Amino acid sequence: MKYILFLSLVFILSSCKYGVTFSNLKNLETSRNDVELIATQELTTENQQILKKYFSGVKDVSYEFLNNSSMQNYTHRKFSRFFDEAICNNIILDESYYSDLMRKCSVNGFFICSEEVKLYKEILISIKKIFSEMEINTITANTACKDKLLNLGVLNE
Repeated sequence: MKYILFLSLVFILSSCKYGVTFSNLKNLETSRNDVELIATQELTTENQQILKKYFSGVKDVSYEFLNNSSMQNYTHRKFSRFFDEAICNNIILDESYYSDLMRKCSVNGFFICSEEVKLYKEILISIKKIFSEMEINTITANTACKDKLLNLGVLNE
């Protein structure tokens, strides 16, 4: 009985190994919604914090995926469980909002927002490299998602 309990515990813990990162990925939807809400507002200190939360979250999740080969393998195995065609629309900021933010962040030749805002497109391009062609096709099966990624320069077509 102890053996079965031990095996069950090991199995449960190993299946949650990357749970925090996938949870952070899902939480990006709320942060993205917050960024879209403030995109038309002035860049106050509070709004800067909202920007930092979203763009830092994107950078941190991307870093986890890019620098952990075990996580990449896990992602490929469990792709259909965590990713669907709606993920793009849920977590990726639309290019029009991003362009508005970039204009607001550039003041008299200075960039006043966090560095992650400026590097957003490069981060998305780098994370795209870990996905297989089939996985990219699944993500971009949604026309709105495909258009969003094309407008951001993540996809080349």
